[in-house]
Amino acid sequence: MRSRYLLFALVATLLCLSPLQAQVTDPKLQKIIEDYIEARGGHARIDELRSLTYKGKLYDEGEFVADVVIVQKQPNMTRLSMQQGARKITMAYDGERTWMRKFHEGAPARGTVIDPEQSQNLVRESDFIDPLVSSAGANHTYKLVGEEELAGIPTYVVEVRRQGLPGYERFYIGQDDHILRKRSVTYPDGDAQKNVESIYGDYENINGVSVARKTTTWIDGERQQVLEWETIEPNRGVFDSYFKEPRR
Repeated sequence: MRSRYLLFALVATLLCLSPLQAQVTDPKLQKIIEDYIEARGGHARIDELRSLTYKGKLYDEGEFVADVVIVQKQPNMTRLSMQQGARKITMAYDGERTWMRKFHEGAPARGTVIDPEQSQNLVRESDFIDPLVSSAGANHTYKLVGEEELAGIPTYVVEVRRQGLPGYERFYIGQDDHILRKRSVTYPDGDAQKNVESIYGDYENINGVSVARKTTTWIDGERQQVLEWETIEPNRGVFDSYFKEPRR
């Protein structure tokens, strides 16, 4: 169970970018998203990014957990690896299907299966870089659901629902600076609901695009995890085959 939460915390930290969708018909919401895209660097700069490679460390309740690598590629491919000593877990979505592999001292573990919750969470993170500026053809619906203050900062709250996936995401965008401050994900967990909230900070300019270097995540308002990126490399020349499941 712990590893499932750690993996979700990883995928929940990703920040993502791409073209505005026709599903947004509310003029006020259109303006909010356009201002957000402009604050991230603008359409031209975002379109120049073909891939992003993140390398950093994950901490759980202040204790080091794992070294993390996440690679994203336009339009909707993502792969993450978490190294814990001799153990390594790799998950990926190639735009069509998800897969997971476990390794011990470099040797693949047998019988590894990605469960439905892990798969759904990984697909939920497949936009390059987030659904507010999602890739062309994304089947999302967008709604402005209100306003909220976060640490004294007024924000717009934009809700995103993905076709075929349970639950919803809410993005909290600063009204003055148009920066993404917080993201919450709510989805069914048996007869209850699970909620994961992430706060973004330490934004840095990467090839003209604003990217957060630190994400603090709370699972059900209790357990705190922090993901800090040490390096973020743009356009590293990643091939599509990197996201496909290995045959062996």
